[in-house]
Order: sequence, then structure tokens, then C-alpha cells
Amino acid sequence: MKSDGSDSNDGLSEGNAFATILKAVEVATDDDTIKIVGTITTTSGIFLSNTTPINLQKTLTFEGTDDTATLTGMSGAFRYFTINGNSFNKTVTFRNLIFLNNSSSLTSGGGVFFNNQPLAVINFENCTFS
Repeated sequence: MKSDGSDSNDGLSEGNAFATILKAVEVATDDDTIKIVGTITTTSGIFLSNTTPINLQKTLTFEGTDDTATLTGMSGAFRYFTINGNSFNKTVTFRNLIFLNNSSSLTSGGGVFFNNQPLAVINFENCTFS
């Protein structure tokens, strides 16, 4: 995934990268790694869940390709990722990422939110939240 990518690409290489997290997650299969190049600005969050609207119950790794890989754009309006569902039994790993412009409030914001996921395994490796 990279900012000048396109969701009409196949997403199989940096030259054919997707532009949005949603497209990358929808196309990914179990145990895939979604590579993030540069700064990705997003205005909608991703739900990793075993329920509707989209069943995204997959083991995934979100990995920055270098130390500048950044997710930004939410400005506290929503979370980047919500991991939800009491039978979500997959592993989600975030590696080498900067979550920028996060905030937390009673109803929204923050980088990653876990809810009712006793079977999930969540890993953060070399990530920064600011």
C-alpha cells in the first residue's frame, strides 16, 4: 500500500500497490503481510471482525517498509483499527509503523481498539503512537 497506489491495481508489488487499507485488507488472505510504504492518509477505520458488515477474520501483519511508514488522517474522528467479536481467533501484528494524529475520547479516536476478543492475539512490534 502506498499513497500514490490505486485500488484498481492487483496489490502484488510496490509498483502495483493499493491506495487504501480497506482494499488491501479485503483482498488479503489468511497469513498475508500488508506492506505500508511512506505515509498513508485514511479517513475511515477498518473493522477486523467475525461479524458484519464484512467478515475480515484473518491473520494479518501490517508492516512498514522502513522507519517512515505512517498511518495518519483520522484526527481523533475514529480508530484506525477495531478488532471485535468474541470468536475472532486470529493474530494481528502491527510492525514498524507510526500511528499519527491519534487521540482518545469516550466515543472514538485512538489507534487500535480491542473489544470482546478473548481469543485474538495482537502484537505491536516497533510501533509509535502520537
